[in-house]
Amino acid sequence: MIQYEPVDLTVPLEQLLTSGGDSRLRIDPNTGLNGYGCSPQPRPSAITFASCTATSISAGAFAAADALRQRLVEGTVGGNFEAVVELEFERIRREISNIYCGELGAEVILAPSGTDAELYVLEVVLSWGVERLVNVVTGPRETGKNVCIAAAGRHFDSRTALGAAVSSGALLDGLTEGQIRVEVVPVRDCAGAALASTTIDLSVTAAVERAIEHGCHVVLHVLEPSKTGLLAPSHDTIADLKQRHPTHLDVLVDASQLRTSEHTIATYLRENCMVLLTGSKFMTGPPFAGALLLPHELADRVRDAAPLPGLSGYSTYCEWPKRWPRLRAGLCRRPNIGLLLRWEAALRELQTFFAVPTTQAKSCLVAVGDAIVGSIKQRPNLRPISTIPICRSQTTGEAWDNAPSIFAFAIFHNQRCLELSELSRIYRWLNQDISTKLPATASRTDLSLAATLCHVAQPIQIAEGVAREVAVMRVSIGARLVSRVAFDQSRGSTTEVRLKREFEELTRMFAKLDLILRLFDDLSSDPAQPYN
Repeated sequence: MIQYEPVDLTVPLEQLLTSGGDSRLRIDPNTGLNGYGCSPQPRPSAITFASCTATSISAGAFAAADALRQRLVEGTVGGNFEAVVELEFERIRREISNIYCGELGAEVILAPSGTDAELYVLEVVLSWGVERLVNVVTGPRETGKNVCIAAAGRHFDSRTALGAAVSSGALLDGLTEGQIRVEVVPVRDCAGAALASTTIDLSVTAAVERAIEHGCHVVLHVLEPSKTGLLAPSHDTIADLKQRHPTHLDVLVDASQLRTSEHTIATYLRENCMVLLTGSKFMTGPPFAGALLLPHELADRVRDAAPLPGLSGYSTYCEWPKRWPRLRAGLCRRPNIGLLLRWEAALRELQTFFAVPTTQAKSCLVAVGDAIVGSIKQRPNLRPISTIPICRSQTTGEAWDNAPSIFAFAIFHNQRCLELSELSRIYRWLNQDISTKLPATASRTDLSLAATLCHVAQPIQIAEGVAREVAVMRVSIGARLVSRVAFDQSRGSTTEVRLKREFEELTRMFAKLDLILRLFDDLSSDPAQPYN
């Protein structure tokens, strides 16, 4: 088994918050940001609409994580470090369960990220005695870029969350070639337009039944919702497939965006679906805080499973329930303190958001969403990407998770749709002070706009046609914005004033985007402009 150095709790909190994750958490010394454009320290000066990728930690969440770090230090001094860590991991799992599982009492497995959790799904399903597995992944472009790699049982990075060096793309120890296969079902056409729900449902059904006919067990991945706000396949199709294939099909609800209410998630668990979620997207906790929720009927089937040998580089015993002692015994004994602290920060955001009345939360999401849509539509060089209205049969029309909160759009320059590499430049320029890149004749207004830090979601490629790729920018609303409007007196004395401030920041973000597009050719040709 891999040996690890003891945990040093005396290092700065921001260093601990970036530990226990793969290369995506590394901080660029030149910018102080990770690969998601986030800081492990509060970044209040930045205008943030990036929650469908990741968000810098808030001051309140940072303080909550620091308080937990102090409790861990006290445990070290008292010689009770291992017991204190175990209790804190148990508490985190219990609080997640209380929010999303309620009286169902489903098991909660913590994971560094949603992608890591895909490996945990393999551990769980294979422990049931499954010999040949097909993962049917709905809309792989609409979920994590490495999900299909992990779902195939392969290393998706050159370094695991626990720091073990691995060969990216290689099969995990304990798995054999051909044991696991991934079949993808697209949700958009080659031009990037969303396919009709009926078309997606038919494709999913065909993929599931084809695999079962060939003697394979199937795990169907459900988008709830995707990176651009799509839900697929439909709830009716999921229910129909589960009814017709009760022993050969399991369902994994990919709610890693967590734009899904606690009622909706509880409904999925009640229907015996696994649920994957993170506290680092909509809930705006720091990046790399994932969890896999297992209903009791599925959890009972894990019983005395032993862990896959390759899992020891990714997971520690503390992340798994105590009821599986044999599985825990085969995992790393060094606790993932970074994961623990990130979940503590995320829970602070979750609890604050859930203190907002449902109707008020939905009203805020609708108001800001309408403002975003209006800002996109009034700009001829921005074109919204088609989606399907959110319609969950599990929830009422008043539920906050029926309100769109991700808004994707293509950008045109000189009548040409910009590609992913070009959108990535714009994304970075928005998140940087580029005032020094402006011409000497620039106005004070333009210089002020250029200096404004605007963090939006990372651009993504949603389709690849015959002639060109289709890539989009995304602006999203997170739980922290809703909580600020509801409670943050520092941003205004009334809800109306605080909401107006959000509108002003949104307007300023789009104004900076306008400035960048106006200067796009000059910025792109500047050899001093950082592209990486």
